[in-house]
Amino acid sequence: KCTLATGTCDPPKATCTNATTSQPVGGPAKDCTPYACDPATGACLGDCTTSDRCAPGYACADRACVPSAAPVTEDGGCTIDPRRKEGWAWPAALLALGWLGRRRRGTRSA
Repeated sequence: KCTLATGTCDPPKATCTNATTSQPVGGPAKDCTPYACDPATGACLGDCTTSDRCAPGYACADRACVPSAAPVTEDGGCTIDPRRKEGWAWPAALLALGWLGRRRRGTRSA
């Protein structure tokens, strides 16, 4: 940070090593998640007004970064469990056999 009046600059206290990590000078790296690291100061942001102040995968809601919803995909509709197709074959076959058996008994007594 530089001061125009005095023409001096203070060394940075931290730098961003990526979008969500602040690296203080002489200290351990700090994960800023759910917020982004501010490239101007190297510090983790502490609130948001827009989602670009949030870490990837987070969105700004009421001045806080919260996990964003899973992306919605348009794949054309619903899916059906393939096991359900097989589930109707056995009961239908048993009903058909039972019906045929009753029919045969009915023709014998006539």
